[in-house]
Amino acid sequence: MVQGPGQIVRYPILNLRYHTMDLRWNLGALEEVVMQVLSSTFSIRASRHNGLTGVWVGDQKVAAIGLLLKSVVYECLRIDPPVASQYGRAKRDLIIESHDAAFEVKEGEMILGYHPFATRDPEIFDRPDEFVPDRFVGEGEKLLKHVLWSNGPENERPTVANKQCAGKDLVVLAARLLVVELFLRYDSFEIDVAKVPIGVSVTVTSLKGASI
Repeated sequence: MVQGPGQIVRYPILNLRYHTMDLRWNLGALEEVVMQVLSSTFSIRASRHNGLTGVWVGDQKVAAIGLLLKSVVYECLRIDPPVASQYGRAKRDLIIESHDAAFEVKEGEMILGYHPFATRDPEIFDRPDEFVPDRFVGEGEKLLKHVLWSNGPENERPTVANKQCAGKDLVVLAARLLVVELFLRYDSFEIDVAKVPIGVSVTVTSLKGASI
């Protein structure tokens, strides 16, 4: 399957019951396969870059490897942010900029932020109101800075100076494990989603048990 000029896409389908259940390990194994093929077939020496997925030759990325599972979780968080809105008083004078305007905020003034204005911004996201499961795969990882938590974007980490949500990584991990468990137990399932005052409700309407 060709994704674009000169790009070939491969979708390996693995039954994790016969391998390790560690998704990070499986991702590393796929990277290793790509590096070995490049070395043995084309005499190209490739490597990994710390903290990033994929395979590089020097500073050039030659293979993007994405796990749809993680992207699915991030897409859920984008469409329905865990904290939809928050407010606080400005600790200093600042300028808040949008795509086409700038707003001056004085120290002590109250600010209210509504996250879906950002996470469904059509200037940032293609088809912002649609669920696109592979939105954050490969080059789509760059969009994670627009997936927001209570005190900042997904690509930031909590520190003493950065009061990012301390539990955000645990939330993503738990959500990924839930998706894995669903597909280990069931071949397919159907749900109904409805809006409720505090967010959404999900009702499972049918389940088909795993055949293997």
